[in-house]
Amino acid sequence: MKHMDDIWTHAAALVAQLQLGAEWPSSSMSISVYDTAWVSMVAKNSTNGEERRWLFPAAFVTVLDMQHPDGYWGLGMSPSDGILNTMAALLALLEHKSHDNYLGCPPPPTNITVRISKAIIWLGSQLEGLDTSTCVDSVAFELLVPALLGFLAVHGVTFEFPQLDHLLDLAEKKLPKRNPELLYSGNPTTILHSLEAIADKVDFDRLSSAKMRGSMLGSPSSTAIYLMRSSTWDAEAETYLRHAFEQGAGRSSGGFPSAYPIEIFEISWVLSTLLESGIPLHALGSEHVAALSSHLSRTLTASGGTLGFSAEMLPDVDDTAKTLHMMALVGQEPVDPERMNAEFWTPSSFKTYQGEQTSSISANANVLKALLSTQRPQNYATHILTATEFICNAWSTGKLVDKWNTAPEYSAMLVSQALSRLLQVHEEYGMDALPGKLLKLTVPMALTQITCRLLHAQNANGSFGDGSHEVTAYSVLALSAVIPRNSLTAFICEDVTAAIAKAKDFLQPSFMAWKPQKLWIEKVTYSSDLLSTAYCLSAMNAALTTNSRPTRAAVPKSDLLSLFGVLPLFSHMPSRDRTLRLALQESTAFLPFLKAIRTSIFPRTGMANEKYLNVIPLAWVACDYMSPLPLVPNLLLEMMEISMFNYQADEYLETALLGSGEREIRFMRNIVDLVCGNLPVEPPCALSVDQPSRKRKLEHHSSDLAPQSDDVPSQSTLGSTQTILLAFVHRVLDSPFLVQASSSRRKEVQKGLTHYLHAQITSVVSRTQGYSSVNEKSFFDWVHTDGSYDTSCPYSFAYFTCLVSESSSNRAISRSSSSDEPTEIQLFEEEYLLKEVCSRLSVICRLYNDYGSTRRDFEEGNLNSVDFIQGPKGNTQNGHNPTPKQNGVQTNGHQSGGSNGHCGESTLAAKQALLYLAGHERECMKLALEKLQSSHCGLGERFLARLEIIINVTDLFGQIYAVRDIGTRVKQENMEASKHQ
Repeated sequence: MKHMDDIWTHAAALVAQLQLGAEWPSSSMSISVYDTAWVSMVAKNSTNGEERRWLFPAAFVTVLDMQHPDGYWGLGMSPSDGILNTMAALLALLEHKSHDNYLGCPPPPTNITVRISKAIIWLGSQLEGLDTSTCVDSVAFELLVPALLGFLAVHGVTFEFPQLDHLLDLAEKKLPKRNPELLYSGNPTTILHSLEAIADKVDFDRLSSAKMRGSMLGSPSSTAIYLMRSSTWDAEAETYLRHAFEQGAGRSSGGFPSAYPIEIFEISWVLSTLLESGIPLHALGSEHVAALSSHLSRTLTASGGTLGFSAEMLPDVDDTAKTLHMMALVGQEPVDPERMNAEFWTPSSFKTYQGEQTSSISANANVLKALLSTQRPQNYATHILTATEFICNAWSTGKLVDKWNTAPEYSAMLVSQALSRLLQVHEEYGMDALPGKLLKLTVPMALTQITCRLLHAQNANGSFGDGSHEVTAYSVLALSAVIPRNSLTAFICEDVTAAIAKAKDFLQPSFMAWKPQKLWIEKVTYSSDLLSTAYCLSAMNAALTTNSRPTRAAVPKSDLLSLFGVLPLFSHMPSRDRTLRLALQESTAFLPFLKAIRTSIFPRTGMANEKYLNVIPLAWVACDYMSPLPLVPNLLLEMMEISMFNYQADEYLETALLGSGEREIRFMRNIVDLVCGNLPVEPPCALSVDQPSRKRKLEHHSSDLAPQSDDVPSQSTLGSTQTILLAFVHRVLDSPFLVQASSSRRKEVQKGLTHYLHAQITSVVSRTQGYSSVNEKSFFDWVHTDGSYDTSCPYSFAYFTCLVSESSSNRAISRSSSSDEPTEIQLFEEEYLLKEVCSRLSVICRLYNDYGSTRRDFEEGNLNSVDFIQGPKGNTQNGHNPTPKQNGVQTNGHQSGGSNGHCGESTLAAKQALLYLAGHERECMKLALEKLQSSHCGLGERFLARLEIIINVTDLFGQIYAVRDIGTRVKQENMEASKHQ
């Protein structure tokens, strides 16, 4: 077992490797097949000008040595790795075969034609199945692939594949923004790093002034194409490549990295990571660390307050922020972020580079940490707010995968550290300029969910992610950052410490022999021994620090955990108790959002304890944990809100319309038709925020709908009901979340909501008129229509399908990787099966609901499925069931018993019949679902995977009702009052 002293000693040795003041420092970035292949194609005229000689023959030998027997090169963490590496390497083979008269290299291998053929076959198969949505956001990927296709075509190698046009479109959209004249202006730009992507659009003879330290923005491949295309040989560029050859990770063996040099990146990342984990300055070697910090400080000042990954390179916000944060941790001098803010801040986010199209969550997290480490962070409240809101928005929309690292755990680590620090700074200094909702609700929710999801994803052996050491280290550092925030881990504090200890046990056996993985993103992914070791040592130190902390307070008890623990849905869940604890902890972060809006639409006067309010977030989170494709947080919260409003709509209409006359009921049905009916087909985003068109329609028709007698409530009362219903309908049908869905899916929501509200009115009528109001329908007909609509399941199901449906453009792109598009008949069949799943699920929901709420329905006079089985005094009959009164409330004829169905013998038998029928409906639903899942997937695999979430949630509420009634009891003495609010 390693002790803290061991960790600190090795950390100091790691810091000692960071070179100070070397013009061409060594680099730990792994070699890149892509860049090595490009450099291998550089040839130079001999002194007499009669011969040409390959500049780096060892590079071509390395390319040959790295080819896989199946023909490809360099598979990495993304499909783009293998494609780019193989395209460049194949081009190198073709170039060397075409110029076998060049000197310097051994003759091409005798099997070079076979090698080329294998590479072409492999590449063709990969391009055929390419899905750009699965590729990491690598540097200039959408430009590099079309460019490489052009280079290969010169050698007679061409490819046709489904996403070719899509890639060409992406390139065209990006290229107009790249004015070639900017390259010659002397102002550096990021495209200099990827000149091979625009080789046919550039005059290379005008680019010599754009060099930085002899290179094209520190890129061996871009520098290689510059040398290949310039009419005059550039000795400085050759010198740069030789230094990259000698000092890069290849160490003169032939391999080249994707970028060189990167000393600022390595120093700032290693020092800030080790110090932030709690390793003290003196343990790392105070003098050497101070010297490194001073060196970067001088470089920062010399470059005007911003830095790139190496001295004299194009500045970026990531390296600037990391350097500022490192300097603050060292504590050598005050940190000044003014220039960083001026160059990279925009109203929506910090950009990694000026003019960048997409922002990085990791870069914004590093910026936030740097700003919070200043002496007066409140002075930068505007910039802190921008970074924080961008981070939280990226988290809430599920965009945690970053553009500079493939592991979502890397982003989770930085977000966890940054947001935890934000809350700490708020406690110490008071960040009053930041919105209270952000600090009290959004940030704690993000931290809580990140923590719980990491714990849920931990592997059995203690590792995280794909089982790599570095990803495990990211996760440990993310978890250790939230430990001081006691309120965020009240139910799971022991789980957090246990997970960290288990991860430490995974890292321990490989101490200082941790294998780095290609997680970092350049043109292709790369690894770094230096960074990987720094993260693993930091994680080990954080784990030991965690274990030394005092024991936390006892974990609070929860009745909900006991309830959920006995439900059939979770009976086969792995690690059930732990998973439900995680779900409970996460649900506590969503609950304040629901409480904040619980009175935004429906009045709550007269409503007893809202038991469902605590159940809703736990139900959705627990079912989300069961899905292989969880919902992103904002969709999860959206469905929680819809669930809450559905309960409230049910309660409101029960009280608002109770005792209404026929005219008033007809009036309310007209109101429902009006507010739900004549809606536009275009996406809701085309409508204004307050929806004046719908309100004008209501105002225009209100006089026609006004009651004409004195036997109904006043116009003001009806107006209030109209306003409330309109607000509810507006909240559902005009939600921005429906934008991505097709017009047909939005119409299903509209129709389902209309059915739901009409069914609610019918339910109130049945409460007044009893079983006779529906006795013209068989139970089968009723339970498959009004009985189901009344549960809100059909419209909620339709709403959910809108949220998880892919847009038509994305669906077209994903399908373009396959020639098997579903036919119209197949799509028709799938939609039919989807409707059947919804229908069967809705009936199950109704049957379980009625099974569990017989007592409350009896006391409040609600129609229950049992009423179709029982007659007066509990006798089974088909005739009219009188509606006796109990305690002044109309009730139906089934016999009342204890809570949740502890009732008379006859009612008990009727309830068992409901369970039997629910079982039948479940079998039908499963059959339809299985057929849907085995179909051609015109709906999309992601859609079907997420569909099970709504199925499980609906099923879960039914199972809860079978055990405990969570409906809100309406206080009788307030019914009349609520009608006249």
